[in-house]
Amino acid sequence: MALNRKSLPDRELHKFVESPCRPGEPAVEIVGNLTSTPGPFSAPASSDSIVRTVSSNVETYEYKSGGISGTILKTITVTYTDNTLENLVNVVVS
Repeated sequence: MALNRKSLPDRELHKFVESPCRPGEPAVEIVGNLTSTPGPFSAPASSDSIVRTVSSNVETYEYKSGGISGTILKTITVTYTDNTLENLVNVVVS
């Protein structure tokens, strides 16, 4: 089965390619149960804002309580190979 590119949001479309060693499978996989509540990418229950920043090849999402200047509850850092933000290197949740 080929990778269904229509199921990916437009912003994500070019970040995923088929694996050269596993035809029909994506080259990058998220491992783990993302549907668990709360999951690793879920917003903390007390968060009321999300702040996204991009610096060179790093995209950062901060979940905050108390507005955009409030307390950081969770950070997701996405690193790419370059500033085109197309080739994913890793994702860190802290």
